[in-house]
Amino acid sequence: MRLLSLTVHHYRVHRDLTIEFDPSRTLIGGPNESGKSTLAEAIHRALFMRHKSGGELRKSMVSDTHGGHPRVRLTFEADGDTWTIEKEFTGTAKATARLSSAKGLTFHGDAAEEKLAALAGNPDGTANTVNQITTRWAHLWVWQGTAGTDASTHTAGHRHALIQRLQETGLAAVMQSETDDHTRLRITALHESLFTKTGSVKAGSPLDLATRALQEADHQLQAATDAQDRLQAAATEQESATTELAASEAALPGIRHERDTAQAALAQARDLSTRLENQQLVHSQAATVLKERTEADQRIREAIARADAAQLALAPAESHLQSLTEQTAAAAAAAAIARATAESAAAAVRTARQHHDLARAWLTRFEKTATLETLTARA
Repeated sequence: MRLLSLTVHHYRVHRDLTIEFDPSRTLIGGPNESGKSTLAEAIHRALFMRHKSGGELRKSMVSDTHGGHPRVRLTFEADGDTWTIEKEFTGTAKATARLSSAKGLTFHGDAAEEKLAALAGNPDGTANTVNQITTRWAHLWVWQGTAGTDASTHTAGHRHALIQRLQETGLAAVMQSETDDHTRLRITALHESLFTKTGSVKAGSPLDLATRALQEADHQLQAATDAQDRLQAAATEQESATTELAASEAALPGIRHERDTAQAALAQARDLSTRLENQQLVHSQAATVLKERTEADQRIREAIARADAAQLALAPAESHLQSLTEQTAAAAAAAAIARATAESAAAAVRTARQHHDLARAWLTRFEKTATLETLTARA
């Protein structure tokens, strides 16, 4: 049998893809999860999976991104003819299988499955389950995700049948080459050196050491990543601090000017406070003088009142006119002195009142200045 072409529709990651196989060799490359093994699996399912199969076997073929039922068409050469098998896996009774040849032969359904099994040399027929399909042509197949397992476990059941078929086709003295045995023994020994009988990695084996080294490298990478994150955070904080420092330095001249202004205002306030104390002392002294002069003015007024009363008493007492005249002159002189004193006292009172008003004005200014200092300090 030689494969010629493959077409898949709605099969896992592939929506519609056709591959023409080179007569000598075809290499399929691509990154992980790009569908390389899926193509090989599609060939295997077309040859060995029953078209009416369902369950997990069909579910594993369904695309998660493309709608429709999985469909595979495979063209190959076998038995002196070119054949094309096309299967649509619906998981129901409506599933189809069609096998046609270049010579005009056509088979459908179960008949197509039987003829295909004969062409592929598959006496067990097509498979319906996962466990069954892994035994079909297992010696030519590496299942996806199991490349590291022992492949000989799948070929053991086919070894004698293959040798018998080769003998039946005319090779009566079929023998396995020493290179094959040597290769098989080396693979088996290498597998036994790496894995236990249960399939676990042996402790101390190169694979175990490599796994441990990989884990250690992952830990170191994580530690380095954490350190990098911390350094990045520190760098970000440093940049922020540098920005804040530059802003502070830019604002520093203004702050210094405000400080100098505040200090000048404070010195002025202290000077005003000293002047206020002096004015308060002057005000106290002026108040004392005002009180004394007010009392003197009251006495003068009383004296004037008595003088007026005495002057009224002069009219009936003509006999005492001269003496009264003299007394009147003396009283007039005293009154003049008293009036002068009163005027002087009144002037002193006005001056004291002016000093008092000025002192109250300075006191109000000092209070406003103190409030301004408080507000400036808060600002």
